[in-house]
Amino acid sequence: MRVLVVLALSLALLGVTVSQSTNPAAQPTGVKWINNLDEGLKLAKSQKKPVLVDFAAEWCGPCQRMLNGTYKDPSIVKKSASFIMVLIDIDQQQSLARKHNVEAVPTMLFLRPDGTQISRAVGYKDAKQLAEMMDSALRAAAKSK
Repeated sequence: MRVLVVLALSLALLGVTVSQSTNPAAQPTGVKWINNLDEGLKLAKSQKKPVLVDFAAEWCGPCQRMLNGTYKDPSIVKKSASFIMVLIDIDQQQSLARKHNVEAVPTMLFLRPDGTQISRAVGYKDAKQLAEMMDSALRAAAKSK
């Protein structure tokens, strides 16, 4: 009987986790996300850090692979401390996605603290690819100080 209770509780908890994880803004990752670009840019100015903006969607398979894989990789979590990390759900913030010419997801923008673009990438990136892009953005941001 105890086994059944434990199994039922485990399945219930799994169900809660699955239902909560469908929203990209609620992804349980090691990366510390904020969901407001204006707030992110203010933090970037005060902390003198570049911004990584990831435009994603709940229904986007590659986005979910990045949120559940790439952004949980220890090397990415560590590098993310050098950025202000902003996660934007394009379905919830359509005007912002249009403003930044997001035509496909995932789209990642690397921005200077003043909001000017350093670089852009579209499509799924594994940890190695994203780490290289993050390093490049950090170098470019350092040159523009």
